[in-house]
Amino acid sequence: MDAPKPKLRWLSPAPAWLVYGSLATTAILFLSQRWRWFAFNEHKGWTVLIAVAGVGVVLLLMLAWFLVALIFRRQFQFSIRSLLVLTVAVALPFSWLGVEIKRAREQKEAAAALETEMRTLSLTMTELREEPSEATGTHPNRSGVTEHLRDSVLPGCR
Repeated sequence: MDAPKPKLRWLSPAPAWLVYGSLATTAILFLSQRWRWFAFNEHKGWTVLIAVAGVGVVLLLMLAWFLVALIFRRQFQFSIRSLLVLTVAVALPFSWLGVEIKRAREQKEAAAALETEMRTLSLTMTELREEPSEATGTHPNRSGVTEHLRDSVLPGCR
């Protein structure tokens, strides 16, 4: 009589568990950044860095698991589904990081442009404070200042 095959327990650890855990952690971190669930969400960029570091830790753990499986001649394998989920679990935090870097770069450029405009406006306001000329009774630079303010503050309006 044939002996029954032993069933694999669903509780047995598998590398895919790390992949699914990493994906769940990334989703929780993404949502926590949106709704500020944790204290580290108050600091700009920390949440995405924690997500990227989490993926790095998962990949290092899987490498260690693979080496231990080689030494003790244990099975270490992924299903196709697990590899596809691993691809998504690694790609999501890095694409999130790319978006945050792009947003920070655009914000830096906008701040620099605003600072330049504020300097120009400050100089313009200084010119407006000058005394009117006695000969004409008008401000010497008023027409140029008005055109500059109209062009820089309200572009396209004539």
